[in-house]
Amino acid sequence: GVLQKVEGEEGTVALYKNGVRVSESLPLPKEMLGKPVFPALTFRSAVINTNFGPEPWTAPKFKVTMLGKAAAPDVVASPNKRPADHKYELLVPVGLPNEGLYEWADWFQARNVGKYEEISIRSALKWLENSGYRTRTSGPREAMELNFGVRELDDKSMRKDMLRAAHIQKRNLLVLGVLPNLSKKERKAAITTYCDNFKRVCKVVIGEPTDEFKDIAQTEVKKAVRAAWEIDIAKKKKEQAHRRRVKAAKHKLAVKKVALKRATKHYKWAEKELQAAVADTEMEEQEPADDEEEPVMSEDEPDVDENFTDPTDYSKVWFSDNRHLGDLNGREVERMAHSYSFPSADEGFDEITYEWRGEAEAKQHYDEVVTRMKTENPLPHVAADAEFKEACNAWVSARTAWRKKHAVVSEAIAKVEREKRAAALKAKVERARAQIEEKTKGDKGEGEEVDGDKAEAPAEEAKEEEPEEVEVWAVDDIDDVGTGQPLYAYFGTEDWVLLGLRFELHMLCHTFKKQAEKDEVKGLHVKTLDHYFYKFFGRRFNPDNFGVDSTAGVLGLIDDTIALDDDGCITSSHPVDTPVETFVKLTEEARRDRSAKIEAGDDSAKIRLRGLPAEPDFAPRRSRSRSRSRGRTNQRSLPRGSGARGSAHR
Repeated sequence: GVLQKVEGEEGTVALYKNGVRVSESLPLPKEMLGKPVFPALTFRSAVINTNFGPEPWTAPKFKVTMLGKAAAPDVVASPNKRPADHKYELLVPVGLPNEGLYEWADWFQARNVGKYEEISIRSALKWLENSGYRTRTSGPREAMELNFGVRELDDKSMRKDMLRAAHIQKRNLLVLGVLPNLSKKERKAAITTYCDNFKRVCKVVIGEPTDEFKDIAQTEVKKAVRAAWEIDIAKKKKEQAHRRRVKAAKHKLAVKKVALKRATKHYKWAEKELQAAVADTEMEEQEPADDEEEPVMSEDEPDVDENFTDPTDYSKVWFSDNRHLGDLNGREVERMAHSYSFPSADEGFDEITYEWRGEAEAKQHYDEVVTRMKTENPLPHVAADAEFKEACNAWVSARTAWRKKHAVVSEAIAKVEREKRAAALKAKVERARAQIEEKTKGDKGEGEEVDGDKAEAPAEEAKEEEPEEVEVWAVDDIDDVGTGQPLYAYFGTEDWVLLGLRFELHMLCHTFKKQAEKDEVKGLHVKTLDHYFYKFFGRRFNPDNFGVDSTAGVLGLIDDTIALDDDGCITSSHPVDTPVETFVKLTEEARRDRSAKIEAGDDSAKIRLRGLPAEPDFAPRRSRSRSRSRGRTNQRSLPRGSGARGSAHR
């Protein structure tokens, strides 16, 4: 038995066996005096029976009062009362990340003081702290890193242990957690153990909160905003006091410098006066005047404004979120977003209630938030399939043939351009020589005046008519527009890069659409574009490479192929079976439009590549083990010297 003895402000605890003391009396800690003390026994592989009275099984030699016969003032009655049907409640609240689930739990516990035992990571940490463990945590509530040095604590498996042991306790339970309670599998696992002993209730805490809850949240936010403002004002006042002190010290130093200058001047004059007196001569120099300008302290800055203003629009504040902690961080949301599910009756709940809004409104809000979260996070199963690889391999073959022909044609064009420039330069020299000769003859009075039109005749004859550009969409064969030149003859480096980007994003959009058809996503979101681009093509999607500062800026360069909607999702403007020649025509049309703008003086139309993006033959990124053994994935840079850099145009 355990004997507790209290005398005045001191108390002791002693252990008895069959009425005989088996331990020394141990003093109660001061913080436990005057508080209810409940004995806790821990044995391994043992069955323990308890006896709270009214009579002891083996009485000691002195009279004792058993707990069952204790007077009302000497005990604290538990608020938990056994239900009439002997079934306690098991509450499983379901809420969205960072939307007030933990705040609702605090609100619920405050209105049911002592009636529900919380099963959660935070309650376990509180128990550990009360047991003397020094809590070392960092990060959001359910994504925090634990560093106790105990495996069961650091990996958070203690919550499952608590659930397994909780059914032994006859009390109401509140199973709290954002991530586990959003998972249908985790919810069913949590309530399966308590089928016989508990009434299983799911409380849906999703949607716009009640006015009462919003008032509480807004009050907490106002306090937090006020506290942050007070910290900021204190910092500003301290900085202002420092500036004023420095300013006063500088002024004082300036005054001392002027005084020192005057004193030095008078001292030197006094020395001269002394020398004159010793030599018995007249002192012609007058004592210098104090004409130095007195230093003036600049006007003091106004005091820090201590009038508190709060610009927060509290009509949109629904949750307090503790202002410094969330439920999850981005990594956890990304990892778990696709496992969320809305509670349903087939999960085994005896009752499902909606705390803030009705079922329809809660489901609508859930669908909006979860769909957005799933859309903005990558789908793990989306990857390059056989159809994608086949299309990309055909694309690589076609592009390689185009590049080879472009290298030959561009060299021929460059040769013709060099010959034209040489002929033009020769004609210019001949005209200059003819003008000099005519001027020399005119000075000597010989010959007749040459007609200016005739002098310019050689230049006129030297000019050749530029062939008219062929209409892009009237071309049947992009390798020969009818003059022996391909449609892509004047492509520059940036045109080949954008041509490849058009096809790659076109195929990526259609492959994603096909594989994500059954997922609750709006489309391929720009936030996930870099992830998929690396997964499909083995390289990063970096807007800096294209001379722009955002993904939207890159997509603006190829808006004839890829569209960006209001939800931030991208789609291809062409069918999946669009011929690859179509992308060449789109690129040529864009090149001509860009060239016209540049010739008109619009420098913003120029494309400035920074760190030329790799344009590899299609080869999906290898697995980690394979890529490490063979080195980097095979990527070929665009051939150099295969076309004019910058904005090549006719």
